[in-house]
Amino acid sequence: MGLNINMSLTQSEVDSSESYSLEETTKETTKEIRITLLASKIYITDDAPADKPPEEKVGEFLVTLPMYDDMGVPLATILKELSTSSRTDFTNYQILYKTGSLTFFMLAGIYPLENSKTYIQQKDLDSPVFIKYRVAGNCNQPSTSKESSKSKVRRGNEKRICEVLDALTKWKALFTYGEVDSKGIQKIYTRQEAADLIHIPKKTLDDYKLQVKTAKDLKFDFHLHYKEKFGVLRQFNKKIRSANTPANDL
Repeated sequence: MGLNINMSLTQSEVDSSESYSLEETTKETTKEIRITLLASKIYITDDAPADKPPEEKVGEFLVTLPMYDDMGVPLATILKELSTSSRTDFTNYQILYKTGSLTFFMLAGIYPLENSKTYIQQKDLDSPVFIKYRVAGNCNQPSTSKESSKSKVRRGNEKRICEVLDALTKWKALFTYGEVDSKGIQKIYTRQEAADLIHIPKKTLDDYKLQVKTAKDLKFDFHLHYKEKFGVLRQFNKKIRSANTPANDL
């Protein structure tokens, strides 16, 4: 004797079931995020005056964005909204970020962060998120300054100013903030260890740092000569110091 069980559902039960399933699989909510935006200088020095920090605060902004489960919000999505709110074009700038669970800035990449998988996690969205943008050390395009023709005759292996600034930035980041390994442990390096990691002698980096600081004090135009050979900066320092040296001191 067979057993007949009616498995049919009423339309209202079907609608209710579909609605329940949709609510379970899609947990989209919105989150208001407070962001502090910083603009970084193109040069990095350890002894910047207290009243002239290496970055300047652009402002604080509130952005409201969708958030999915515990993944939080993609950093690229935050930046897109922040660009509109702050009226700032981040295109081709390096982007760094810091959250409540980080004691240092993490480099995310160059905007628009194509194929980036960086998320600001939900647990970090209740405290302010800090985002910093700075000039990327891109030396691929030729310089438009009057020094271009002069720099062609200089040594082929001489670094450009932008490359030196980028090296100093990486060096300082390693001995100041270190790196986080796969286990989440922060490793701070000595200046020598940091120099070894970027494959530039510490003595050379110390010289770069001194030359950059001197050029900064002498009002060298970093933006104009950003892609010139570093010798242009050295010659500037030498010329200005010679002009400021009394004849009886020579």
